[in-house]
Amino acid sequence: MLNTPCESNKPTVGVLGGMGPAAAVHFFNELVQRTTATRDQEHLKVLIFNDPTIPDRTAFLLGDGESPIPQLVAGVKSLEEQGADMIAIPCNTAHCFLAKLQATVQVPILDIVKETIESLKKTSPENKKVGLLSTAATAELDLYGSALAKEGFSILLPDETHQEKINEAICLIKSSYNLDSGRKLQEETLQHLQNQGVGSVILGCTELGLVEIESPVTLIDSLKALAESTIKLATHWPAQDNEKWKNPPGKRNS
Repeated sequence: MLNTPCESNKPTVGVLGGMGPAAAVHFFNELVQRTTATRDQEHLKVLIFNDPTIPDRTAFLLGDGESPIPQLVAGVKSLEEQGADMIAIPCNTAHCFLAKLQATVQVPILDIVKETIESLKKTSPENKKVGLLSTAATAELDLYGSALAKEGFSILLPDETHQEKINEAICLIKSSYNLDSGRKLQEETLQHLQNQGVGSVILGCTELGLVEIESPVTLIDSLKALAESTIKLATHWPAQDNEKWKNPPGKRNS
């Protein structure tokens, strides 16, 4: 449980979901469960724009699909126009476009990569060799690698065979909510990473955290990290240093 949001000047949290829909539902559930509240009025005000028609982020980033940027921009703008004071996007791959999205709105968009690494530093700082389970685009475009290196961590990605297993696991969860098959594929890949000397693994796709798995290593769930940071920012609103949230990571503009 985290802090109880202040009822006076309580901000409205905007959530751009649909990538995928189950992850958006899970994110909202995490916001509710992680907020310390004794009555309805102590919970966060949340606007959810769930748009599953946003084109596939991975396909576009790997050169084989329609650009999702116009609909992502429309989504964050719609949330801002409806009164969102901050925006959370429970999709890691969409953060490849974070700088472009932030440039279109005045309200801060939380950075799932930054918040996940902060969670890693608190939860498992001694494990300097970190694995990553994610979409192929998140892995190949170094969304996490450089950011981890700046904090003194090294990243290890699954080999091609195991990355394909993770791609399949993500597709199973998205297409048929097949958690059992997704669980087996994740557990095999986690064992592979542990065999390579990894002590912690980031779940760098928000679908992956939907599956309860037996893990031989410490797991850092990006969706939960984003939920915790969203509550923290809302709890201390208006933050004295809110301006820093408007500075997008300059190189994440793919």
